[in-house]
Amino acid sequence: SVDFTPKPFSNAPIIGAFAVVNYMDGTMACETMSKEQIETVRGAFSKAANSPAWKNTPEEMYKKTVIRRLL
Repeated sequence: SVDFTPKPFSNAPIIGAFAVVNYMDGTMACETMSKEQIETVRGAFSKAANSPAWKNTPEEMYKKTVIRRLL
């Protein structure tokens, strides 16, 4: 199980991201990445590391990165 309580409306700096998938057979998989790991992936593999998406909505790109790694 995952025990996480988000802090609504928090402007605290992002320190990382995680993704969880629950399969129909009852099993679960999860992935966690620190901000530093995400930024490393951004620099090494992103074709548009300085695109408007990364500049304007980094929190969404962080989610995308950890979800892709989980999948």
